Parts: sequence; C-alpha cells; structure tokens
Amino acid sequence: MTLVGKLRWNDSGREAPGDLGGALVMSGNSESTLSEGYAISFLKQHQPMPDDSKLSEELIAEYDDVRRFLVSNPSEACLPLLLRSFGRGTGLGVYPIMDSVLWPLPRDVVVAQLKEALTSDNPNVRFWCSDLALEFPDPALIDVLGPLLLNDDHDGTRFNAAAILADIEGEQDRVSVLFRHAIEKETDEEVIALLQQYLGQ
Repeated sequence: MTLVGKLRWNDSGREAPGDLGGALVMSGNSESTLSEGYAISFLKQHQPMPDDSKLSEELIAEYDDVRRFLVSNPSEACLPLLLRSFGRGTGLGVYPIMDSVLWPLPRDVVVAQLKEALTSDNPNVRFWCSDLALEFPDPALIDVLGPLLLNDDHDGTRFNAAAILADIEGEQDRVSVLFRHAIEKETDEEVIALLQQYLGQ
C-alpha cells in the first residue's frame, strides 16, 4: 500500500536534525586513487562525522570522495561504518545522496545493515538511516521501525518510520496495530495525517 514516495529533507519540508541548509560540496578529486582499505580507515575515524557547524569543506569533500568511490566499487565491509557516519545536519548536502552507495549492494545486505543502524543511540544516524530505508521497505525492518514510530524524539524519523511501514506489502495487520497505537500519542500533524490515511480515518 503505497501512500508516499521517497521524501528527501530538501523537498519534503522535513528537516534533518540540526539542518543548516548547507550546499552540496564536491571536491573534484578522482576517486580512482582511493581503495577499500582507505575508505574503511576514513570512516572508522569519523563515527560520526562532525556537526555541520564544525564541518570543513575539505573534510566533507573527502567524505564525498569516499561516497563516489563506493558507488563505483561496492563494499559490504564499508556499509556498517557508512551508516553510522552521519553527523548533525546534512553533511553540507552529501547525506541526502548517500543512497547512491546502497543501490549497487545486495538488497538483503542493505536491509540487514539498516536494521542494525536504526537502533543506534545517535539520533542523526537513526534519522538518515530511516531516510535511506524509505527506498527499502521490507518486513525485516518492522521490529525496529515500530519503536522508532512510537518513541523517537524527532518527528522526521517518526514520519519516515510511518512511511516505510506503510509501504511494506503483505503486513497490513501488523502495521495497522502499530499505527493505532501510534496515533494515540502522536503530536506531529503530518505524521498523524499519514497514520490516518493508512487506517482509513
């Protein structure tokens, strides 16, 4: 049951935690000089990346070089680190295009790693991974999306959780139960509207 399409921070009106509206920074460096080992080392050093207010253009350009390398050279080993690299804000516009790294990887691997990352203690990681998971609605995510919908402090994360759940096919009964619980406590008007639409209210 598809209610909404992919909603990005810059066209949905939903701000990322600490969104500063930064513009996308591209370094222009060739990713051909990079390696999987370099990407792993870089990402290990940035768990997570600095907040946008402290993020230099040089660092985000290097981060984007790693992103572009991983698009051309898919790496399952890098994925857990990548999903936990999101800092506060939008990464000067790089975080919203991180789905380009996920598409070349096996879907089951992506879903499994998203499931793990969505339980992170970092609200920025939870938000951006829920944003990415909009592209991968899967029954395997229900157990982690339910708590996000019911309890996450950020309305954008709750909205994303509801949108993903609404797009999961063949699980209407489970999702409806979650939505009925959520609508009793939800305060955000857009989240409420999505829940009501799904429940036919």
